[in-house]
Amino acid sequence: MPNWCNNNIIIKGPKNKLKDLESAAREGKFCNHLVPMPKELEGTQSPARDETDKQKLINKRNKVEYGSDCWYDWRVANWGTKWDIDAYDGSIKTSQELLGKDNGKAELSFGFDSAWAPPINAIAEYLENNEDVSMKLWYYEPGCDFGGVWEDFNDDCWELSTTPDSFFEQNDQGKEFDDYFNLLEGREEFRDDPDNDPKEIAKWKKVQSA
Repeated sequence: MPNWCNNNIIIKGPKNKLKDLESAAREGKFCNHLVPMPKELEGTQSPARDETDKQKLINKRNKVEYGSDCWYDWRVANWGTKWDIDAYDGSIKTSQELLGKDNGKAELSFGFDSAWAPPINAIAEYLENNEDVSMKLWYYEPGCDFGGVWEDFNDDCWELSTTPDSFFEQNDQGKEFDDYFNLLEGREEFRDDPDNDPKEIAKWKKVQSA
């Protein structure tokens, strides 16, 4: 099983495109809607195996045509994560009123988990081909000690264990991040838990005083 990366996304753009994105998120096909995986790679082995001469030729063809010979490598390269995503139950919200009822635009937001990393590659490629859409993504991967925010092709990523509380209390991006993921509350609970390793707690205090 993977480490799960927690994500929250806000999407703005034409109502017809956001309607399609909302449907894809509800159906667990969001990444595949952003960047469709070639059907020829569906059901392939990972890693690809040249078990027969025919399979060897198929693998070679897929590598040439799609840059990958199996679904896993293609998804990691083109989506940034190995599986598609499901929106959290009840998290999908649409707010066309925020941008005006009559200008044909709307806003869509939802939360989701992705495997190991956020699907930044898929988002970036979709936006390159849809300049009338914008996306802002907050992501949090505590198991691998990173988190950040991606917007307009800029990725601000932080090593969480070396980022002090003050950043999440005073920096605008840090405060937004904490609003989504309650990082400061989790840190406080960790420091106050007498069952935790004193060395780990001392390490946290050292970060705060740096």
